[in-house]
Amino acid sequence: MRLDDPTLVAEEYADETRLRRRAAAHTRRTTGVDARALAVAAVKEVRPRRVLEVGCGWGELAELARVLRPGGRLVAVTNSSSHLEELRRLVGSGPSPSTFTSENGEELLGRHFARVAREDIDGRLEFPTRGDVEEYVRASISIFVAEEPRACP
Repeated sequence: MRLDDPTLVAEEYADETRLRRRAAAHTRRTTGVDARALAVAAVKEVRPRRVLEVGCGWGELAELARVLRPGGRLVAVTNSSSHLEELRRLVGSGPSPSTFTSENGEELLGRHFARVAREDIDGRLEFPTRGDVEEYVRASISIFVAEEPRACP
């Protein structure tokens, strides 16, 4: 399954319901540094007059480099290749298919940008109840597996 498949993207984003369910898990109190706050601080640091927010999917950044003004700043946030690893094992989905990760992001960005600074943060996504886990997986089904996941033990 490819994450850039048009049918998959259309299904995942047909409306905001599934996206809101996935986002809710990431906006609850988690351990560690809030990645969103760190990204916003990095943008605010250069006091831009304009901001372009782009969901870049696979992280193919020749296009972001083209639209960024000279001297502009790209703040890229991505997950580790082991992101949600425990949950993926639980539902039997295998490793993350993402090709732009915290492990290789610096190298990939370095091909298109003169200066790249990497800052890793660590945290844990916690689900208060089993129902919250199941809701997250149902809202992310095409990301985790091509069919309904097996029942959680």
